[in-house]
Amino acid sequence: MITDGQTSAIQSVRQLQFARGTVVVIDRGYQDFGWWLELSRRKFLFVTQLKDNAEYGIVQQRRADPERDIERDEVVVRWRTCGISRCGSDRWQIERFFKALQQSLCPKTFVGTSANAVMIQIWTALIAMLVVKYLQLRSTFAWSLSNLIALLRHQLFVYRDLTAWWNAPFEPPPAPVAVEQLPLALA
Repeated sequence: MITDGQTSAIQSVRQLQFARGTVVVIDRGYQDFGWWLELSRRKFLFVTQLKDNAEYGIVQQRRADPERDIERDEVVVRWRTCGISRCGSDRWQIERFFKALQQSLCPKTFVGTSANAVMIQIWTALIAMLVVKYLQLRSTFAWSLSNLIALLRHQLFVYRDLTAWWNAPFEPPPAPVAVEQLPLALA
């Protein structure tokens, strides 16, 4: 049964415009044969992993390249699978990045939804993840990435040396130095 949210998602996907030469990588769970036929007619290549119970007819069998982990390369009725195994692994890398982003930085939604706004937010998140990963690698303490991010949030408003903290996170912060308050000259 398709929910209203899924229907709008399907309609949104069908509205996407691709540049010439784009290879579309489609998740195994998303099977829309009509859209795939439309992509084929418009001469776009796409890669997907078929469900085990998928029914199709083979139009042409091509030579598979076992060195690139390609089991089969076939032209099939209504849609086509191509032998670009790297696209599938790239898609997994993207999914892993977004999963790490969601688990670590806990974004609720995108602030802006234009293509430019989404790209800025993705790049900002990537930079934040790289900075934290760099801190993790420089630290002498055995941090997990998620613990480092969680504890960094708690240290944002504590005045202390970051290098000393990430190497010995459970040491108490140094005692605050008393600074004489300067008088405020009011007329």
